[in-house]
Amino acid sequence: MPAKAVPHNPPSPQRQAKVEAAAQRARLVQQASTSRRVLSRASLPRRLIRPPPPATVDDPMYMYFMDVITRDLGAPALQSLAQTFIAGPSSPCDLPSSLPVQIDGEFPATHALAMFSPAHERINVFPVHETILRVHCNSLPPFPAVNDIPEDHVPVIYLSLPHPESYVPMSRYLYTHRQDVLFSALCPGVQAFECTPFLSSTPQVRLNRDLVVSAAKILLATRPVLASMQYIYGLWHNMVALGIHDDGMWDVVLLAYSLYAVALSLSH
Repeated sequence: MPAKAVPHNPPSPQRQAKVEAAAQRARLVQQASTSRRVLSRASLPRRLIRPPPPATVDDPMYMYFMDVITRDLGAPALQSLAQTFIAGPSSPCDLPSSLPVQIDGEFPATHALAMFSPAHERINVFPVHETILRVHCNSLPPFPAVNDIPEDHVPVIYLSLPHPESYVPMSRYLYTHRQDVLFSALCPGVQAFECTPFLSSTPQVRLNRDLVVSAAKILLATRPVLASMQYIYGLWHNMVALGIHDDGMWDVVLLAYSLYAVALSLSH
């Protein structure tokens, strides 16, 4: 007598969503853990190298567009983020497609950036503006659509970075183009950049040998040199992973790392 076929009951939408969320979290954990292992095992190079930028970076229209965003949108949008509250996932296992948001600013955030931190086994959530990230980062995953979500929610984009610890100063620069602020975060006590936003017309900062040695001595006396180089190296990895090709940001990161490299040589 032939066996009766067992009817197949497809999983409910809620269960399917949980399965997909668990799979996505597993991918995020794997990517973040792999990146951190590679970063922790890597020996510090003597100098950092900037990857070749795409041709679009030197396009006059692109540079004009970046200058307009920096002058007219960046700082007010960053201020709006300071007035934005997004309730993060209730647990690292919970990866919703949207999150509730409280916004009190002129330029409301368009998305929530959820970043897995393998060091703390948690998801950190940051409000972001798609336009700011899109114009700076050439290697971002697709942004989720804003359709079909509750009115008081924003869609979530999940991201794994090699060095989550340096995301905040990196993000602040993308909004303001303030080289002096980023450089101060990397090299406290040393001044090298003007207190104005970096634009396409801003000249590149070059320090002569005496200024380099003087700055390196300050860092050697006041900063943990190897730990600071490791931090900047992590930021460099983030920039490469995201495809950031902003000249002003690269000038800051390469100069900061080179100063610590000189400080390290002076310590020997």
